[in-house]
Amino acid sequence: YAGRPAFGAPFQLRYADEDALSCPLLPWSDTPPACDAACRAGCEALVLARKARRLYYTADRCPDPAAALANGGVDPCQTYGWDRLAFPHPTGPVLAFQVATVPRRLTDGSLDPTPLLRGAVVLLTTTSGMSPAGRVPLSSSGTKQAAEAPADAAAFDRSTIPGKEAEGVRFYVPYGGDLVLGFDPAVGASQVSVIR
Repeated sequence: YAGRPAFGAPFQLRYADEDALSCPLLPWSDTPPACDAACRAGCEALVLARKARRLYYTADRCPDPAAALANGGVDPCQTYGWDRLAFPHPTGPVLAFQVATVPRRLTDGSLDPTPLLRGAVVLLTTTSGMSPAGRVPLSSSGTKQAAEAPADAAAFDRSTIPGKEAEGVRFYVPYGGDLVLGFDPAVGASQVSVIR
């Protein structure tokens, strides 16, 4: 359960400050108090905030150099060359969509007047864990640019811009072959932009 989307209106599952929310039923006891509409709304808001809490970011910043001592003196960020890159933590919603229907066309060419049934649900199936992904710029002349190492990288959180709240982090990576690769980790590997 992640909330009740209104038909035809934008819906967002977004984190909220849990300290500002309250649920009279917590901590749970064998004899919970009566819970009215305001109580249920408060408890639902707290439950949804906890569901939207981001426990880990694939774009977390590199650890403090002192933490390398616990890793045998090897700083993994310096090993992979990302010691200067500060990744922004996304501030946008965990999930954003708008519910709508496409009317079915009947055999006579008219649109099906059947309304959306009460109790209809939107079911999303997800998987947990991280999935490795790679992006390389390609050109019509072959893969010469793809074989060149990137010079650096920049990460930009688009959710801080009004009207772009539902969008996440976009990466820009310059290559030596006069190319800049722009991509969003949430989309397929083929959905990249190459800027010259």
